[in-house]
Amino acid sequence: MDCPNGLKLALSKKNNLYKDSSFSSKNLGALAPQTVTVIDARTGGWYKIKSFAGDAWINPTSSPDLPTSYQNIDLRKPSKISAQRINEYIKKNRPNSLLIGQGNLFLEAQSKYGVNADYLVAHAMLESSWGTSPLARTKNNLYGQNAVDWNPNAAYRFNSLKECIMYQAYSVRKYWLEPTGNRYNGPTLIGMNKTYAADKQWASKIAGLMNEFYKFNADDYR
Repeated sequence: MDCPNGLKLALSKKNNLYKDSSFSSKNLGALAPQTVTVIDARTGGWYKIKSFAGDAWINPTSSPDLPTSYQNIDLRKPSKISAQRINEYIKKNRPNSLLIGQGNLFLEAQSKYGVNADYLVAHAMLESSWGTSPLARTKNNLYGQNAVDWNPNAAYRFNSLKECIMYQAYSVRKYWLEPTGNRYNGPTLIGMNKTYAADKQWASKIAGLMNEFYKFNADDYR
């Protein structure tokens, strides 16, 4: 049978082949879609193709370059969440939160600094007990900025929640998400976790919160 249109598109985008029976990844080079013929198929989206490169098994529906959870998305890519969804979710779970009605601020920070709004919301939830902590209420400090263990009183005071959120987005982008940043280990939660937090579960905690109010979909981050 000829190569289906969807498979042609996937091949032209991904150019990844899976050569042996265990389907271990091996890149054999680009395939022109018109040279490909499907000669067998298996469950799970696997196709056996014949081409100038020889017979090979491929799975264009499980692209290896796509993230598998919020822990390894590129945090420089925007979220599709709405301000309304942010506000509704926080109000439902913490009706006394300072974050209620502030959804637009996270989206504004995402637009201005290119930092994922889901992350900004989830991190604020984690660090400020959903916008109810003393630091949040007395200093507008949602992320514990400069609240070092040996001197919590050194925590920064912000004039507004907006100023705090914008500062967080700016500093995270500059120091953790940019290759030129002095704390860069990849633009993901896993990369940030290496220098941002001593808690080794920090990335998974943030990712878990992100997943609660906007369910993870790898296609959103192609």
